Amino acid sequence: MVTNNLKKIYATRMSSRSSPSVELTNIDGTTYSYSVGYVIPAAYSLSGRDNNCYIAVGSGNTAPTINDVSLENEITTLSNNGIVLNNNENGITYTAILTNNTNADITIKEYGLYVYSGGYKMLTRTVLDNPITLASGEIVSITINIAF
Repeated sequence: MVTNNLKKIYATRMSSRSSPSVELTNIDGTTYSYSVGYVIPAAYSLSGRDNNCYIAVGSGNTAPTINDVSLENEITTLSNNGIVLNNNENGITYTAILTNNTNADITIKEYGLYVYSGGYKMLTRTVLDNPITLASGEIVSITINIAF
């Protein structure tokens, strides 16, 4: 589900030719005003959460709402091998590769797309109908498509 943060970014961006400001909600619930031009990144490859966007996974199973600002229960024990963004006239595709380097199975029930601009902001959240269980050493690819 697309969150209010993403709706605000695109509604503000489409209504102005400049780089207008928009008030977004961080993971911790605080709000800040940011220039829309700096929130949505261009196409490139990234590695992990230390960059300005990432896909997080979690074990929560509560249905997503438009007001979500974080995953219900983020899983931080998987290795994030990076994220690739591809922009075109039809939308943006984000793909992350995650590896289970623990000694136990890990079950993914939810995932979300975050961007960083003065704090992480959730743009989308999805709860899976069929959870993904990764055994030790297994790899999963999570792809989020946002169509225009």
